[in-house]
Amino acid sequence: MLKVFVSFSGHDRRLVDLLAVATGGIELYRFDHDVQPGTELPAKVKAAISGPDLVVVLLTAHGQRSAWVQQEIGIAEAAGKRVVPILEKGATAPGVLVGREHIALDPTDPSDALRATAEFLQRSAARKQIREAEEAQRRASGAALAFLVGLFILGASRE
Repeated sequence: MLKVFVSFSGHDRRLVDLLAVATGGIELYRFDHDVQPGTELPAKVKAAISGPDLVVVLLTAHGQRSAWVQQEIGIAEAAGKRVVPILEKGATAPGVLVGREHIALDPTDPSDALRATAEFLQRSAARKQIREAEEAQRRASGAALAFLVGLFILGASRE
């Protein structure tokens, strides 16, 4: 299953709720659904970003001003995660994301951005599933070959 960290301002929770519905079947990590009282927030964020396959960043008017969103982008970049910006019309991408292909978000009608994001994540999930199946097949083939070589060596040593 594809796992996605969603970076967003708390002001954009409703949009993330809609994204969760649109991407049914994709595991979205949301800080507001992972309450851990007493946990150091920077450590929690680093751990949460290290696991998922990619990071989706909502760069709305609120998101672009959020210090946490900025930090999460930096943490994701440092961890080598693919960062997928959803950029609201009128908002600007931070320096590290300038020139990166993004999904355009119309704040008056987010349906196109939600659909495009859901389609992208579904394609990413399908590619991940194929890669995992190919890797499992390679491991199984390697194990079978090792078994046959072992039988051959055992048979040769008996002669």
